[in-house]
Amino acid sequence: MIVVNGKFLSGGETGVHRVAHHILSELDAIRKERQAAEETVADAKILCSRMFHGERPLESFDYEVSKFLVWQLWEQIELPLSLKKDDLLLSLCNLAPVTRHRAITMIHDAQVFLSAESYNPLFAHWYQFAYRQMGKRQQHLLTVSDFSRQQLVSVGIAPAEKITVVPNGVDHLAQIEAETGVLERLGLAPQGYCLALANTQAHKNIGLLLEAFHDPRLADTRLVLFGTATAEDFAMAGHPPPPNTVFAGRVSDGALKTLMMQAGALLFPSLTEGFGLPPLEAMYLGCPTIVSPCGALPEICGDAALTIAPDDVSGWADAIISLLGDSTLRADHVARGHRQAAKYTWRKAAEIVDRVIAEHLPVSAGERYVPEPDQ
Repeated sequence: MIVVNGKFLSGGETGVHRVAHHILSELDAIRKERQAAEETVADAKILCSRMFHGERPLESFDYEVSKFLVWQLWEQIELPLSLKKDDLLLSLCNLAPVTRHRAITMIHDAQVFLSAESYNPLFAHWYQFAYRQMGKRQQHLLTVSDFSRQQLVSVGIAPAEKITVVPNGVDHLAQIEAETGVLERLGLAPQGYCLALANTQAHKNIGLLLEAFHDPRLADTRLVLFGTATAEDFAMAGHPPPPNTVFAGRVSDGALKTLMMQAGALLFPSLTEGFGLPPLEAMYLGCPTIVSPCGALPEICGDAALTIAPDDVSGWADAIISLLGDSTLRADHVARGHRQAAKYTWRKAAEIVDRVIAEHLPVSAGERYVPEPDQ
């Protein structure tokens, strides 16, 4: 049986949780198409902790709710004890039982190794330990970009042939209804602002943007930061925001869609990224992007984004002014962005995961897979 690690169904909505939702939704569609065509489909269920009290929308998966533990204790103790020897465990949110051999896990990036200072030390040490154990023991790993695969190899998690790349999709945005009132609520004019993350993690490098927006040439352009970090958080981190900074806070999907559609540009100066979904989302919505040529961003953005070095403050200011002031340049990057974003769909992602699962299931009842003993 295919068993999906459903711990993410008991937690808050994060980026990796959304990836799991989108991939499983498309896997469900693939399985239902096969069932309708009367093809053989492997049994599958989603195993959840007792914290799960949500809906059960995936029709081709059974659901089972455990009785005792929650969070990490559930994932590391109760979940593996609930599995049969031949069950294939699929985990899509970075972590899985570290002792399980018959398992496939998606590790989204190697940031806990590359940017350990961005995380709580206990968090970073636990994830580093868990990643090493999963890489050593599990049958196969998934990740979201060639860059992430290279980094997981470089820090010794697993050899490249044991890791399959499953890029994110971006077409989920078509199902989100734009919230049109957000511009008026924040006092913004279309294309009169640039959009970026409100995140103080060192590798997100938002301090560079705050410094760039101190440039007098950008005094009439707003820098809108969405997310949980506040002006006080940035000031404490040594990056006092200029007066033209707007902190939007946590916004709904519909509000963010509108902000991207109406922004002059999305700015993404990260020092490293395992994938980099916000620039791709902006491209899908017709918003030109400026990114740093770091991590997976060149791979994901292709030639559709303007690229500026992550330490070139004046270069970022110049690029923003050029993009906002040159309609021809803007139109060119909008068109490039549409073409680039069209390459990334959740159906393609699910098809890759489906293929990897098939490679690790028994070929037939007469050729049962005999797993190595759990260590």
